[in-house]
Amino acid sequence: MTVSGGSSGRSRTITIPGLVFRGGRYGLGEPKDRANDEERVPAGVPIESALRAPRHGWLRTMTAALQSELDLRWFLPLFIGGWLGISCLLSLLGGWHALAKKYRCTTSSSGKLFSFASVGLGLGAFPVSYRSCLFVRLNSVGMELSVFPVFRFFHPKLFIPWSAVSDCRRERFWFMNCTAVYVSDPQTRMLFHGRLGREIYGSRNHTA
Repeated sequence: MTVSGGSSGRSRTITIPGLVFRGGRYGLGEPKDRANDEERVPAGVPIESALRAPRHGWLRTMTAALQSELDLRWFLPLFIGGWLGISCLLSLLGGWHALAKKYRCTTSSSGKLFSFASVGLGLGAFPVSYRSCLFVRLNSVGMELSVFPVFRFFHPKLFIPWSAVSDCRRERFWFMNCTAVYVSDPQTRMLFHGRLGREIYGSRNHTA
């Protein structure tokens, strides 16, 4: 801490590491570097009170730094919570959760595997889209569906037997050809495109 001054008619400068108080004015850093950040302190106000005042620049800087540190500290928990919440919401809206109540599977089945496939799940014009995160295995009994591990919250593995499929037909959905698989209980629809859709159509109708 450095104190400098002169006679009673001259200003006094008090310098503390990181803080400069100059005869009623103070700021962060050296006076010449922080001249624009200094703010006047009313006459007769103690230095301690001035330093505690929330309107001053140095306190705003410290508060901003603290908020930035807290934001980084809470980012990961909030991100994970949001991710899990969205995964849960998609499962409820699309119908995966409803299918899991009846067709949940804990073992792996044999058959032809399709990795990183896509499906549109749900009735109506806007089904929930699982794009390039689905694993589908087909055999003569039915089809097994699972999602990529990072999306697996509220999405357990499913095995839907062909006997539970009320209809499987080729359709046009939003101007694109696809295979529509209709499950009878609970009533829902799955839309598959490309090669996987053709394989599902052939497997189910061949078995039926």
